[in-house]
Amino acid sequence: MAASLGMGMEACTNQPDKPGITTTISGETAQPRLTSENWMTIRQSEIHNYLAPELQLVEGTASTISSSLQDKAKQAGYTIIYQGDPDDTTGRTIIAKNRESDGINSPVGEDLGFGETTSMITGVFKAWVPKPSDAQQQNDIYALLEDPSTKKDYLVDISLKPFDANNKTQSTFFVVDDLNKSYAQYGEWLRKRGGWLPSAFIPEDINNPNAQPKTIDDFPTFEDLLGKTGLSHNINLQNTYKDVSLNLDNLAQPGDYIVVWKQNSPSAGSAKDQNGINKATFFMVRRFGGTAEWNQEVGIK
Repeated sequence: MAASLGMGMEACTNQPDKPGITTTISGETAQPRLTSENWMTIRQSEIHNYLAPELQLVEGTASTISSSLQDKAKQAGYTIIYQGDPDDTTGRTIIAKNRESDGINSPVGEDLGFGETTSMITGVFKAWVPKPSDAQQQNDIYALLEDPSTKKDYLVDISLKPFDANNKTQSTFFVVDDLNKSYAQYGEWLRKRGGWLPSAFIPEDINNPNAQPKTIDDFPTFEDLLGKTGLSHNINLQNTYKDVSLNLDNLAQPGDYIVVWKQNSPSAGSAKDQNGINKATFFMVRRFGGTAEWNQEVGIK
């Protein structure tokens, strides 16, 4: 199992095209509009091979794990069972056990699950894939993820569209999960709410009786971060993201553990695109230190 996981965590080996080099998709030539080191080409006729698999649970993994990262995890009340990149110093590639257990959640809430559930898709990032119908990446880009236990690849549709106040879920929001948080720390707050939340959506000030869960308005969209308009959808975020112009490699690198929350709002239309690929509302990466750590990495002040 460890060997299988190790292979799954490696960078994409399909010779991705480099920035500025044309990319051939289904016989068409496209000049990438968004620069990325991690491109992969998938023909339209092969897309059906990349639909999300059933959820698989990964147990008994083993790898070289940074002692400093493990210490951070233990301080938060859980353990790291896999680290995809031995040089990972931020936790971007780790798989954890018991991070999201508070006695009321099912195993699908754990890192041990890879694949698709009713609400989410979980996997290891491999590459960005230009969508055949949008080769210039004007509106969408595919993210290619992998289930490291089965080696099954699957795609999710990332929206690059601007925010629309009348149809919020048409945008894909970028979320950084703070690995310093453990559900063991927030279990009582969650039980009082009578529900379950990813830790990224739990407010920092849980001792405040008026604290509310975070919402999509607390997170930037891909469109915000890629600098296509330079204006955030939320006025409270404008000072943070108004001058930001990142590329896709700033948002995800091969080996990153990714959780995608699928679009499921009837008001947003179909939750899948014309190829049967799930549309993403939230694309969640992880760091010890959460958004503050990620902001520092990419130079956001």
